[in-house]
Amino acid sequence: MTNRVGKDIFSGFYSRKNRRKLAEDDNTFEWGKPEHKTKKEEENEKKKKRTKLIPNFELSGKLYRDNPKRKHENQKYFESNDASIPDSLWKLMVFKNNEIINTIDLNQKTYYVFGNDREIVDIVLENPSISKQHAVIQFRKILIEDSIEKNDSNLNSNSNSNSNLNYGIGGETYSNLIQLSKLETISSKFVIKPYLMDLESRNGTFLNNQKIKSARFFELLNKDFIKFGSSTREYCLINTDEIN
Repeated sequence: MTNRVGKDIFSGFYSRKNRRKLAEDDNTFEWGKPEHKTKKEEENEKKKKRTKLIPNFELSGKLYRDNPKRKHENQKYFESNDASIPDSLWKLMVFKNNEIINTIDLNQKTYYVFGNDREIVDIVLENPSISKQHAVIQFRKILIEDSIEKNDSNLNSNSNSNSNLNYGIGGETYSNLIQLSKLETISSKFVIKPYLMDLESRNGTFLNNQKIKSARFFELLNKDFIKFGSSTREYCLINTDEIN
């Protein structure tokens, strides 16, 4: 009996010892009494559990970075969806002191950026008052509707024969109703036009000596004059098709 009891005691001792070694190897196991936490620590833990994630609605810039039209990291302007290559010959005549010093063709691309950043802009401006990306000329395909009066001989004859009748809607005479019934047929067509936009430059962009608002399109017409910043150079937009 004594031998059996002794073996049982030693076997239990060694088994506990082995378990303790295994526990020491395990970093997650802690020996002894846990440290007493103060009320402030307990309150802080409760606050951490209660705190919820606050939604952030600020711009992340991901859409800007993933834009397929983005050709450069610091590109400021992206062309509009109605962008189109011009179907007529447009040119910029550069004037300085009332003399033509240069001519720029504008018929190869859908838009042209002006500024002093050579890596991004299409037309470099050297004046110190010019911003890196100062302004842009964008060619846009615009839908135009033309109204044409419908000629109907039957309506004209009816209006003449019944001009003395006095019935209609809201006191209108029959003859007036016949005139109103001359429907206008709408013919729509697309026209490619140039537009100017200031890209929030420091010293502004001027169209025919008037400063334009930033980040807005302004339609350009033949023989319009453009100035950038405080530069003395003037850029006259010419449609050579209209001249010819």
